[in-house]
Amino acid sequence: MALTHEFSNIPVGFDGEPYLNVKKKITVPDEIIQYIGDSLQWVSSKWNNSKKKKGISYYGFSVIEGAEIRRLGGIVRGWKELFELAPEDFYLTGSFQPDEGRYEKNKINRQELMKILDSWIQLCETALEKGELILHEGI
Repeated sequence: MALTHEFSNIPVGFDGEPYLNVKKKITVPDEIIQYIGDSLQWVSSKWNNSKKKKGISYYGFSVIEGAEIRRLGGIVRGWKELFELAPEDFYLTGSFQPDEGRYEKNKINRQELMKILDSWIQLCETALEKGELILHEGI
């Protein structure tokens, strides 16, 4: 099973307890999170109901609010514009595999990726319109 990260809109006042009734979740493959990870460091979020840190908590949960949601949406839009130029199927360099002495190559379908990025952008826009937060649940 491939590793994934989930993003969802939650109301202000989230207290760190799991949100079981979240209806709309965006699932982003870990390969994409890792690939764009450096730019996600430009977003501040509260990690595991604690202090604000840069980026998102890879293993735990993060809450993104206010202007940081706008920044996240801008980052995702930027990556979408770049990936729109990719061929229909392409490869992204993944993690180094020490046993094999090489980096993994992850095959990506552009149309599938566009759907994910569009949903992620829409999630950010909805959160801003409704004054909500974004919850990220790591792997």
